[in-house]
Amino acid sequence: PRGGERSGVRAVAMDECRCIGACADARLTIWDLETGDAIQEMVGAVDPRQIQSQDCALMVGGSDVIQLWDARAGMCHREIPVNGLRCMQFDQSSIITGHDDGHIRVWDLRQAEVLHMADLGSGRVRSLSFDDSNLVCACAREGDQGGTVVAFALAMGFPLHLESLACRCIPTSVVLDSCRRRQLYFGCNTGVIQSWHMPMMTE
Repeated sequence: PRGGERSGVRAVAMDECRCIGACADARLTIWDLETGDAIQEMVGAVDPRQIQSQDCALMVGGSDVIQLWDARAGMCHREIPVNGLRCMQFDQSSIITGHDDGHIRVWDLRQAEVLHMADLGSGRVRSLSFDDSNLVCACAREGDQGGTVVAFALAMGFPLHLESLACRCIPTSVVLDSCRRRQLYFGCNTGVIQSWHMPMMTE
């Protein structure tokens, strides 16, 4: 991408037309993917751990705050205090966050209130991914002791534990396959990407 000198891009998000970069110098830069040109720059972002975009809505997560940005107005319109944020994802009604203390939290997006909290008991939550039906989390234990991928079914936004997959490697990121239901992929510190077909929820 061209335009706008940047200082340490810490997180990136993309959609069909844009690439959004969150930088260490508190700037958010949006590039046009077709031309490669910077088309917008906003100032005031936290030092990010993750960024996500959905249309004109941007969510930037730092270690102790989540910022909600309106790209049309070019401004942050809400900040949500958090503790030890490691990863996050949001949709039209909720935010799910993963934390250094091994907990996940399900938030009401509009009220910015925690609806549910669970200790996964598997170390810090390094990555998560959810869709309408499932939530998966990649967790790492202290030191070089491997990790766990934890799968949940989502019932009315409430996570119901399905199964945990113990890993000798440390899972660093996880994503649900949008085309194949209950299929997920997770990357490991060993340089390997593994796949797992999650179990169905039993009655």
